[in-house]
This record gives sequence, structure tokens and C-alpha cells, in this order.
Amino acid sequence: MKVGDYVGKITNPWTQHNRWMKFPDDELEPLGIIVGVNPLTPRVWCVLCNNGTLVDICSSQVEVIHESR
Repeated sequence: MKVGDYVGKITNPWTQHNRWMKFPDDELEPLGIIVGVNPLTPRVWCVLCNNGTLVDICSSQVEVIHESR
């Protein structure tokens, strides 16, 4: 992931903790665009959400949404 990527929140808590295991019916909840990284905790991204708010979210809870989806 990098600044500028459009990301979605992983809705399945099992997948959040076990990234290597994805289920066929797992879906991402569209979240927003990564606009920065938290300087104190580099695994936490600052995301500009679709509703206009800024949130800090751990990289294990989001995944890049590709145009092919």
C-alpha cells in the first residue's frame, strides 16, 4: 500500500488477523484514499474516507481495491 491507493476495509475479523487466509465470499467495504502515514506508528495509515472524514487505520484492516474489482 502507498499514498494515493483506494482502499477498502476488510469486514471479516478472521481475515484481518490472518491475511494469508481469504474466504471466497469475503468482501471489502469501500473506505477511501490513503493520504498519509502516521509518523509514530508506520503501520497506521491516514485515510480520507468517502464521507469526507479522516481516520487512522491499521494496515491489517484494509486492502487496496483494484480497478478490476
